Amino acid sequence: MKEILFKIQDDSTLMLIVSMAIVSLLVILLMVVLSGMKIRFYKENFDLVKEENEENAERIEQLKEQIKVLTATNEMNETALEAFENTKENLEKTDASLVVLKEEHSLLKKEFSEVQTVLEDTKATYNTLQEEYLKIKERHDVLVEENNKYRTNNARLLMKLENLERQA
Repeated sequence: MKEILFKIQDDSTLMLIVSMAIVSLLVILLMVVLSGMKIRFYKENFDLVKEENEENAERIEQLKEQIKVLTATNEMNETALEAFENTKENLEKTDASLVVLKEEHSLLKKEFSEVQTVLEDTKATYNTLQEEYLKIKERHDVLVEENNKYRTNNARLLMKLENLERQA
C-alpha cells in the first residue's frame, strides 16, 4: 500500500485523477447529504402539507355541514318570506276593505244622525199627540158622562111623557 502511495505521489497525473476522484466522491457525498436534507425537508413539508390537507378536509366537512344548515335555514326563510308576502297581500286587501268600511261607516253614521233627528222629531210629535190624546180622552169622558146624564134625563122624561099620555 505504501508502494501505491509512493507511486501515486510520483505520478502527478495519477494524483490528479485521485484528487478528482476524491473531489468527485466528496461532491457525490455532498450531493447525497444535500439530497438527504432535501428529502428530509420535503418530507417535513409533505407532512405539514398533509396535516394542512387533513385540517382543510375537516374544515371543508364543517363548511359542508354549515352549508346544509344554512340551506335549511334559507329554505325556512324563503317559506317565511312567502308567508310574509301572503300576509302582506292580505293586509293590503284588509286595508282596502277597511277604507271601504270606513266610508260605509261614515255614511251610516250620517244616516244614523239623520234617523236620530227624525226620531227626536217623532218623539216630540208623539209627546204632543199623547198630550192631545189625553185632552181628547178627558173631553170624551166628560161628553160620555154628559151623554149618560142626558140619556138618563131623556129616559125619565120619556117615562113622564108616557105617564102624561096615559093620564091624558
